[in-house]
Amino acid sequence: MNVLYCCNYNVGAVSYYIKRSLDRLGIKTFAYTPDDPIDGFQRCEHDVDIPSLISSLNASVDMVLIVEASIHPLFAPRGLERVTVPKVWWAIDNHLNFRWHKEYANLFDIAYFAQYDYMKFAHKYGADSVRWLPLACDPEIHRESASERIYDLSFVGNLSPNRRIFFDKLKQKVNVSLFSGKNP
Repeated sequence: MNVLYCCNYNVGAVSYYIKRSLDRLGIKTFAYTPDDPIDGFQRCEHDVDIPSLISSLNASVDMVLIVEASIHPLFAPRGLERVTVPKVWWAIDNHLNFRWHKEYANLFDIAYFAQYDYMKFAHKYGADSVRWLPLACDPEIHRESASERIYDLSFVGNLSPNRRIFFDKLKQKVNVSLFSGKNP
């Protein structure tokens, strides 16, 4: 199976784990991102025309997979209505972007929402192709460590200004040495 995989990409983001999983499954992946082209990704524009991208490949494509995350620049490809192979979209940040997710989902044969309640809300707006696909972990990376526990509280994720305010209110030192994205 050949998959055109397009997303915002950085190490530690959901898109990173999806690429690892596709590779482990032996799926031939043509991976594109408007971000730094690392780990086998090629650079494309944030508003790339998907049919043109497909025709530029030296292989057929069996499926287009697009993963959304709130990484800037927002990946918003064009031409999806002209794609003739199955189109799948996984919307990660429904809680931040639902106002446009509920309509955008209709451009795809199937759309997955990471947050269950937002999937149900999307159905109320007529987005019947939306299904729930929660986030998971990579057992090769996210596993129990035998190291000594030295922190009472740790956080893994993007340390946004709102999260920093939340942790400051806890009045407890928080280990934020492990994070993805940019630390403000």
